[in-house]
Order: sequence, then structure tokens, then C-alpha cells
Amino acid sequence: MWLKRLSVGEAFGARSPVATLSPTLGLDVQLPSGATWTLPMLADEQAIYPVQRNVAVAGGQPVGHRFLWWNFVSSRKERIELPVR
Repeated sequence: MWLKRLSVGEAFGARSPVATLSPTLGLDVQLPSGATWTLPMLADEQAIYPVQRNVAVAGGQPVGHRFLWWNFVSSRKERIELPVR
């Protein structure tokens, strides 16, 4: 595993200079062909996005329950209903 870029947060002994309001993680990892890798828990919630031989990792603290309708997202249901009216 090779840490290609740490865009935000802390991982594998490196720290991004980007300031955030809550713990956030964004990094790209490059894997040798045929390699396997176990992602350690670097954040409370995290996701991986494989792109060719690279793996993008995004994560951070949970943001709580969200309501979603079409392309509107909010923590309060009444805010989602406003544009619908």
C-alpha cells in the first residue's frame, strides 16, 4: 500500500494542513497489481471508492439522520417539504 494523497484529515502518520470543523478524512491509496489491503478504521464512518489500482477513502463523524427527497437533503423534515409546496 502506498499513500498517494492525503487531502484532509490524519492517516498513517501523515496530517493534512486543511482545517475542518469536525474530524474528516479524505485520502487516495495506490495498490500494486493483485495486492490486497485491509483498511483500518481511520474514522467513525468511512467508505471506499475503487478507481483502477487506486482506492479513494472518505470518512468522518456521523452527521445524524437526514431526510432526502429528490436532490434536497436536511436534518429537518419540514425543510425538505418547503420546496415541494
